[in-house]
Amino acid sequence: MRKLFIIGFFTILVQSILVSQSCLPDGILLSNQSDIDNFQANFPNCDEIEGSLVISGSGINNLLGLLSLNALGGDLTIWGNDSLVNLSGLDNITSIGGKLSVGTYNDGGNPLLNSLTGLENLTSIFNSLEIYHNETLTSINGLNNLAFIGWELKIGHNNSLISLTGLENIANTVGSLIVISNENLTNLMGLNNLDSIGGHLYINNNNSLSSLLGLNSLEFINGNFRIYRNPSLSNLNGLNNLFSVSHITIYLMDSLTNLEGLENLTQTGQFNISGNPLLANFIGLNNLVKVDGAFSVSMNDALNNFSGLDNLNEITGDFKISENPVLMDITNLLNLTSIGGSFRVYENGSLKSLRGLDNINPESLWNDFIIINNDSLSTCEIQFVCDFLTNPTCPFEIHDNYSGCNNQYEIEEACNTVNIPDIYRTSEIIIFPNPTNGDLFISLPVKNNIKEIIIYNQMGTKVLSKKGYHERISTATFENGLYTIEIITTELRYRQKILVK
Repeated sequence: MRKLFIIGFFTILVQSILVSQSCLPDGILLSNQSDIDNFQANFPNCDEIEGSLVISGSGINNLLGLLSLNALGGDLTIWGNDSLVNLSGLDNITSIGGKLSVGTYNDGGNPLLNSLTGLENLTSIFNSLEIYHNETLTSINGLNNLAFIGWELKIGHNNSLISLTGLENIANTVGSLIVISNENLTNLMGLNNLDSIGGHLYINNNNSLSSLLGLNSLEFINGNFRIYRNPSLSNLNGLNNLFSVSHITIYLMDSLTNLEGLENLTQTGQFNISGNPLLANFIGLNNLVKVDGAFSVSMNDALNNFSGLDNLNEITGDFKISENPVLMDITNLLNLTSIGGSFRVYENGSLKSLRGLDNINPESLWNDFIIINNDSLSTCEIQFVCDFLTNPTCPFEIHDNYSGCNNQYEIEEACNTVNIPDIYRTSEIIIFPNPTNGDLFISLPVKNNIKEIIIYNQMGTKVLSKKGYHERISTATFENGLYTIEIITTELRYRQKILVK
């Protein structure tokens, strides 16, 4: 009896081996419907293709001839099929050892494919999942049991796609998540369980994307977070649990008004916010403490102040604020103490003062120090700048700013009174007439504490200096133009522009 059992067992085993076997180590291209229909006849007992499978050809309208397959060792690429509407026929495939490409970035997609039905049993892709250029695909349903992607997830140029529903079992990606140029995608629901991205997160050129809801579980991005040209997105709500990212780049976002959604972000690498025409402040970044890389804020047409960056303490790379035409106030940066690269502030036409950068340690700087072409900038004599000019740690340029901050010597002169606060109640000192073509008259409530009266021309050159109080000052020898009069008391300093004509 025992002998019969052993013989029977081996008989079943041999039959199983004969019935189930791998094949096609070099892969195969199926380019017409006949190739699909005759697959089982041409490759009997083949349930696993060792190499890659490419399905691409005019007239292919179904994949039912591939029902014998349960796994692939290499890639599965499906593109250029002008009659294929779903993927029924791949129902028994549970794993793909390489990459699954439903359409490709360079070669195109499947113009009539409207469903991923047929992939319901797929649980693992050991390389990337790419879904590109499928013009009629509306959702990702069909991948609902997919739990593992070994590398990247890329979804792009699917103009009818309105939802990412079907990806709920994906908890992380080893590589990047890329969502680009999906014309009608409005949110990212379907990625709700994604908690980490080992590579980059790129969200670009999705014209209807109005919300990042769907990324609510995301906590960590090991690579870059780059988001640009999503014209319907006004904030970043949906990223509320994100606390760490290697680099962050936000640019050319036409409707972005604030950075709400980044409240838990405490540290980032390179920080680049540029070309966002409606961004008015940085509210949403209130917990950001450190930028471990370069810090760049440029070409934001509505940026008025730096509210939201109140807790930023350290920047290890370059610091750049440039070409923000209405930026007036950077006082929210008062907690910033260290910059590990260059310092550049240029072409901010409305910025009048560098107050807010007072506490930076100038010894942390290297490379270069630039303050140029800020048409309204007249107050540069903050402790940081004064200390830097006393002992420069790198080459520097200071020019083409407003009077008071137009060159090194003008700033150094003002630095002599850096610990004397400015007067903001202008009614306490009256200077008239303004404009003037002769004498200036000065009226002050207290006259015996005046230390000095100074007048600078537009180049920042001192053209008059008088110790003590003087009620009348002649400008008869002055050339026509704009000047700055500065009155220094024992406690306060007052500046006013005057016009001589």
